[in-house]
Amino acid sequence: MCIVRADDPHASYYGSFRDVLWDLGKQRNRFEPDRLPKRLIAMSAGVALLAAPLIVGWTLLAPPAETVERQGSSYGSLRATETLKGFSESKNVLRSFAAAEDALQRLAFVRHPLQTRSRMQWVERCWETTPLGSNGITGPITATANGAELWTDDANREFLSFETRLVDDQLRTVWFELTPDGPKLDWESFVFYEPVPWLDFTSGRLGGWVPNQGEDAIRVYRVYCEVGDYYNHVYSDSDNYAVFRVDNPARAKACWAYTWRSSQTESKLRMAMKQASGTALVTLKLRCDLDGSPDQLWIEEFVSSTWVYDAE
Repeated sequence: MCIVRADDPHASYYGSFRDVLWDLGKQRNRFEPDRLPKRLIAMSAGVALLAAPLIVGWTLLAPPAETVERQGSSYGSLRATETLKGFSESKNVLRSFAAAEDALQRLAFVRHPLQTRSRMQWVERCWETTPLGSNGITGPITATANGAELWTDDANREFLSFETRLVDDQLRTVWFELTPDGPKLDWESFVFYEPVPWLDFTSGRLGGWVPNQGEDAIRVYRVYCEVGDYYNHVYSDSDNYAVFRVDNPARAKACWAYTWRSSQTESKLRMAMKQASGTALVTLKLRCDLDGSPDQLWIEEFVSSTWVYDAE
């Protein structure tokens, strides 16, 4: 044991546990292994009592690796269940939408009906038939849960997308916002809504004869996007520009869209194509560049990684 004499001039320093440990190291010649100081035993027991709850608590709170894996699996199963539930409800809404007799009835099944109403009525007048008829969205609609995707946007809103086969046997991707009132169809992407027809915009003219200029030369479009390889005219320098092949949802006319090489826009587009394993469905703000050919467009902004966006 460590003996501390009453006449030791350093006795007052042995009042703490730290100094006892220091003394054990410095005064080995006074250490007797057959005995331990009572104070040291008591303090060691106190430390053990304090540490025991911490150790037990950590053991209880930290789940083993297999538990973490099971939790991840449960989360994936939950998302799959939510996806199937959302798909079933959305499919019923789509059928009800298609069976509606007019635009006013269809508004009950769409997102932001106040904004959509005027667009829906305008489209019906311009197409001279119902939007359903002119787009082949009539009669029974079949849909499959294969490929259904549940996702959350930047505003923390949940959406579900899946492919549906229309009466004319064409496939179309549809998007639903999952709201507290049930799934709501994104009508604009469903009917390929374009305030300015794609063919007019990409020809550099509005209304057939008015040249695009100023704000009219910049419009937002939903497009198919894939890697391009056309460098010509003002965009001949492949070191400065990245090019993509874009086309509108109706596949009316393919064009070339350019952005700066190594820009955020290029990075976002390549990421979208990687996630889609090829052709991506994105929304872009495009400018019809009169300095290039009519088939060459400049990408002003990457708007959305889907065909769903609200700034219309």
